[in-house]
Amino acid sequence: MLALQMEENPIRNNCLIPHSLIMTKAECDYCASSEHSYVLIGHLFGLKTCKTHRSAGIRDCRAYMHMQGFVKISDLTTIPIFQEFLAALSETFTVVRTSGVPQAGWKMDIRGLMRYRNSEWHIPAYIEGPEEFIKDVRIRSGLRTSMSADYIDTVIQTLNNGIYIKEWHDHEGMVDRDRSSVVEEDPHIKTVTLTDGKVARVWI
Repeated sequence: MLALQMEENPIRNNCLIPHSLIMTKAECDYCASSEHSYVLIGHLFGLKTCKTHRSAGIRDCRAYMHMQGFVKISDLTTIPIFQEFLAALSETFTVVRTSGVPQAGWKMDIRGLMRYRNSEWHIPAYIEGPEEFIKDVRIRSGLRTSMSADYIDTVIQTLNNGIYIKEWHDHEGMVDRDRSSVVEEDPHIKTVTLTDGKVARVWI
């Protein structure tokens, strides 16, 4: 461990990999301070940080999302190139289903994550009804909106360039120097898959 001091809390880790926050210690992942809050990527997944290390938690969560091909939609609100994109998807829009049939009435889940998979960027979307249906929709070929093809190309190129590229470089620089990037868990806590397919954390 590095013998560094930050606001009277000795640093335990310079950089970390986000993890499940279920059944974990109520302390900062970086320095073990009991004063902590959450930096979240998804539901109870991210890092716990004190005020001193919150910027490090944001950096490491964004670096993780860069490596995994995720983008938080809420992070796009401060980037000018995405304002037309967010405005066009702020109301209902039409989605081309897998069958090729267009279906109106879809909405973007602004709390969700954009994902890069199968060589395409997707947005999280849902349609309300007797049973709400949720799916990832391809930006380039799955949406029918007022956005031009040229503008969509610009959005995709910006995503490909990396929204979190700076945080990823910063994180990798810390990893190369430190190599302490995994939060140690209590050996009694295990992740299990239940009979209904859900994943849970249990004490054994």
